[in-house]
Amino acid sequence: MDRLAARRWLWWATSVVLVLGLVEGWYGQTDSGDVYGSDGVQYLDCARAMERGDWHSALNALWSQGYPAVVAVVRPLFAKGAWGDWLDTRVVNFACFGFTWGCFCFLLGEVGGWSRWRLGAAVGLFVGMQVCLDQVSRVGPDQLLAGFLFLVCGLVLRLRRGGGYGVAVGLGVALGVGFVVKAVFLVLGVVVLGVAMAAVRRRVMVAAVVVFGVIVGGYGVVLSRAVGRATLGDSGSLNYAWHVDRLQKWVHWEGGVETAEQAWPKPWIGRFVKWDAVPPDFGVPVHPSVRVGRVPTVYVFEEPVVATYVPYYDPAYWYLGYKHVVRWRYQVVALGKNLGDLAGVVKGSAVLWGLVVAAAFGWRGLRRVWPVVVIAVLGILLYLPVHLEGRYLSGYFAVLGVGLLAGVERRWVARVVIGLAVVGLVWSQSGVWGRVVHGWSPRENVEWRAGDGVRAMGLEGAQVGSVSWTPALHCDWAYMAGVRIVAEIASPGDEKAFWGMDEGGRLEVLGRFRGAGASAVMSWDRPPDGASGWVEVPGTGMWVSRF
Repeated sequence: MDRLAARRWLWWATSVVLVLGLVEGWYGQTDSGDVYGSDGVQYLDCARAMERGDWHSALNALWSQGYPAVVAVVRPLFAKGAWGDWLDTRVVNFACFGFTWGCFCFLLGEVGGWSRWRLGAAVGLFVGMQVCLDQVSRVGPDQLLAGFLFLVCGLVLRLRRGGGYGVAVGLGVALGVGFVVKAVFLVLGVVVLGVAMAAVRRRVMVAAVVVFGVIVGGYGVVLSRAVGRATLGDSGSLNYAWHVDRLQKWVHWEGGVETAEQAWPKPWIGRFVKWDAVPPDFGVPVHPSVRVGRVPTVYVFEEPVVATYVPYYDPAYWYLGYKHVVRWRYQVVALGKNLGDLAGVVKGSAVLWGLVVAAAFGWRGLRRVWPVVVIAVLGILLYLPVHLEGRYLSGYFAVLGVGLLAGVERRWVARVVIGLAVVGLVWSQSGVWGRVVHGWSPRENVEWRAGDGVRAMGLEGAQVGSVSWTPALHCDWAYMAGVRIVAEIASPGDEKAFWGMDEGGRLEVLGRFRGAGASAVMSWDRPPDGASGWVEVPGTGMWVSRF
């Protein structure tokens, strides 16, 4: 198919792709059915800090600033409140999806030589990866990051075909901005530059290296000043601690009381189930959460920044003092688990089954596009030692698929990929189609209703406590109500102990929350009969005790 015909075909494909992205972006939900999800609230808190000019809170060593910056820029276009926040994220996510599709088309153009059927298979691959495996509705940077990956791969191919300094500078900028969008692009950027140097072998690559280094270095200086220590971000370090060293995840690390011989080894992939039972070899926290009383323990957070739920918003602050302890057994266990997760991702995505078929017939054509195939493979391998999820890998699978499809000469192989892409779209998006048919609205979500109810009680802007830990981590309701969680009962055993107390004991515990500055305490457990002062937020299952 000539270039003009391919462009015409892509215009039609663009219409279909954008409609599918728009539908999923509006009617999709998070894996747990929340409005935004735990990670999403953190990115929105970062955007909210940018809006009010609070750069100390916005510059975070775990949650990168690229995506929140876009959310913050667009936010003034919409009315204040939960609905305005929702519309903001939908518009931004759809714009990111459109950008990603444009970068994918750029990559296809740089590969070139597409027949109609192979081009259709490539479009099906994109939909399978960026709509089904990742989600347009997901609040976070992964969709945008995939766009920069496609752009970077296209620029590498253009450099290989003779692109000059302008293209090299563009590659450096794309890698640098990609790093600001998500920290993994720091390591991926080094990989891309290494592969590009091997493929191009020209002085022009010096420009890409310098531009990338300037952006990364400048960002590092700004971030380091904000957090008070030299860093380019702590995402890799914290995730290694949580997923490989098996350190208790996310919040309330208190240092160790058991020796390493007592604490190690834990069975299979079990992590430390008590926050104070980690071996002292891991160090002690510089900023531990404050315990207020015992049985039940109430954790209180002295807030270094302003956010809905500070322990998860700024874990780099709370885990400062952690020391990596290499346990090769646990590294092997983590690698084995991630290989299993990778197999699960492939098994659960129908279009990836088509890539397995394409690999059997398209491998001879890989020589023409080997740099981007190597980038995709190494990108996937980056996640294997620590932690991976399907949304992390969608862009890499798409690039790998483009390389395989570019070498497929048998039309039936492309038809198989298209057919599997359609099957995967229908299968994975069944929930979306159901919500479309029933006219679903995000206002129906229980988290949304809880946020509205808490706001209606006059608590907007207040500090609150929680006796249900998981809803504190998944705190969409608190973000939408505009409240901040400043204390919590953070284990099932402590929750059970609290509700098992008599009225006097519960009042004493609630006094601890009041002493921490909370104006009310929330619970997703129904209070026992006879418990006074608790009021249900209508239609939610959330209960509130006000002081």
